[in-house]
Amino acid sequence: MFPLNHQEISFRGSLWGLVLALFHLLFIDKFVISNRK
Repeated sequence: MFPLNHQEISFRGSLWGLVLALFHLLFIDKFVISNRK
């Protein structure tokens, strides 16, 4: 396996961070909506 360069690592990290943040927001949104009901 070839080691990833710094740019690819930072790109993948930011991409994963964006995906996790999106799932986190959706989860909290559904949790808050279900709590209001």
